[in-house]
Amino acid sequence: MSIIREQETLELKLKKNLRWRNFFIFNYALNKKLLLKEIFFSFETESLNRLK
Repeated sequence: MSIIREQETLELKLKKNLRWRNFFIFNYALNKKLLLKEIFFSFETESLNRLK
């Protein structure tokens, strides 16, 4: 009985950890995307200013 309960808690912990990991990966990817957009945008405006 206790072995089954331990197994269940381990699975729950694993699921929680996976959820957190996915959340962090998603956040990281989102931040990277925003950063890339910012870099691209600043590069774009810089080249536009150069053209003026």
